[in-house]
Amino acid sequence: MFMREDGTWTYASPVQVLIWQTMIEHTGWDITGFDHWIYWSNCWKGYPVARLRLISARYNLTLDCERVNTTGKDDMQQIAIKYLLDTYQVSLRCKLLPSDLKTQMVAARRELQSKSEST
Repeated sequence: MFMREDGTWTYASPVQVLIWQTMIEHTGWDITGFDHWIYWSNCWKGYPVARLRLISARYNLTLDCERVNTTGKDDMQQIAIKYLLDTYQVSLRCKLLPSDLKTQMVAARRELQSKSEST
């Protein structure tokens, strides 16, 4: 992961780019800021268990997406939605979540709810 000249985060790994695109496509959530927060923020000193849980969930997202990359978009959609919902629950309990990331996650979750209610 690295920062572009325009100040936005992006991924060097093609797999991570695919995951980023999948998350945006299926949840509307740009996970780059969240990834930067869980991996590089200095706020985690007193909260190693919460951080480890979020990093573990992110790692599992990568493994799940690598595994189903060849099986189809429906599986990718379910993985993306599950990751958002799981991470949302853990993150909102964590008082360290920056307000901009919280706003993004809440908006993505609301979007998912409205999609499920309309079907």
